[in-house]
Amino acid sequence: MADNFIISPEITLLIADHADSKTISALQRLNNSIYCLLMTYQHSIVKARIHQLIPEPSLQPPLGSLFSSHGPERQILSPYSFDMLREIELRQTRIDALLNVHPQMPLSVPPPLIQAMSQIPSFAALPIHKQTLLVEMYKSALQAVDQIADQAVLVKSPEMSREIPTDPYVIERSVHRARQAWIRGLTPLQFSLVSSLACLCGMAYMREHPQLNSDPGFMERVTAFKETVLRQGSFAVWGFLHPSDIKKLLLQQQQQPEGQIIRRSPSQPPRARGNLAVMVARRMDDVLKEMEVYESGLNENNVPVDDNGDNAAGEGGEQGAVFAVLDGLLQTVNGMAWRLVLDGGDGEEDGEDEDLRVYPGLRVILRALKG
Repeated sequence: MADNFIISPEITLLIADHADSKTISALQRLNNSIYCLLMTYQHSIVKARIHQLIPEPSLQPPLGSLFSSHGPERQILSPYSFDMLREIELRQTRIDALLNVHPQMPLSVPPPLIQAMSQIPSFAALPIHKQTLLVEMYKSALQAVDQIADQAVLVKSPEMSREIPTDPYVIERSVHRARQAWIRGLTPLQFSLVSSLACLCGMAYMREHPQLNSDPGFMERVTAFKETVLRQGSFAVWGFLHPSDIKKLLLQQQQQPEGQIIRRSPSQPPRARGNLAVMVARRMDDVLKEMEVYESGLNENNVPVDDNGDNAAGEGGEQGAVFAVLDGLLQTVNGMAWRLVLDGGDGEEDGEDEDLRVYPGLRVILRALKG
């Protein structure tokens, strides 16, 4: 078998440990011996690549598995598989695109999240090298929201969960609790970044939808988008806020009469990516329905539930669970950020900019940039 290797198995594995998924796929196609070797050591290769791509242990996939995001139908990928590695690389590429100015895109058309960052005075005033560091911090925040979304794997995967409920409401409630628990384990800097990232996403969404400013329910839609980002991860930001065709967008910018706003659809921003945007819009509609029910009084503040989300009066259980909308993930992360402000743990100083009092957690982020 060894004679069928172009190079020794040891060197082949060493190359694979530092190769991207396209290179690994090309190696597998060379011959059957290399294919079998790489499949045998698939888990160890993928683990090595994960540590390279996501150095922060807390941001690495829960138990080695995550959801696909190449299309609207999201599926749980096998733990430490090459499919999983391709998904991680896809996410990294998207995150870089969301926070980097494309070489073909003039500075007058920066990515929506970069535009939103420039609207915050404390960020705009930073020197260039600090702004660069800030962008890297927000890339880690996008990895964090991916991790929040992937907590659903712990509930929905047969390989991860001891017992999967059959009631869809119980499943979604368990997923929501798992996500809330992970958020509560974040450091002050991490949840400050996630909280302010949600604000940036909301600001970008508002900028993309100026025609809806007169809608009485517009702010609810902005909140629903923020919540959807936390539930779906960077996939949702990419689907709604990144250009699907940069050259086409630039052509539109050049041909657009002064003062005229180009819109493809009243329900989607101009940068939306087809089927992905439709999926995000549907998830937003689901969140809007939850918000309406929550405001009606059927929420965990009025219907007693225990830590698992079951009715505290003993009426819970898979067959008899009392319906109650749980606090949103946005409520959870913003509550932690504001609690830090109210407790004085974010280091408030006299004479500081007004935006530090508007956006919870900004002070923590700026202090980290100075450190």
